[in-house]
Amino acid sequence: LYSSAASDVYKRQVYACTYVLSDYGTGAIMGVPFHDERDCAFALKNNLEMIQVIDGDEENNLSECTLSNSGKYNGLKVPEAVE
Repeated sequence: LYSSAASDVYKRQVYACTYVLSDYGTGAIMGVPFHDERDCAFALKNNLEMIQVIDGDEENNLSECTLSNSGKYNGLKVPEAVE
């Protein structure tokens, strides 16, 4: 089973995991390249490619970070891309 990201940049295989948080987000499907500790661990364990999509100091200043590897959203600051 494969899925394309909203930006249609990458076609990725869908994986099932046991750590979905039912009270986080709007559903049980989530696509995070590696900017989340759990997703990074899952990717490392399963030898998956990790694609950086946020450039900058996301820990301390996310609002000033820009997107990369994100198709038409490249170069936008995170708050602009979210809108």
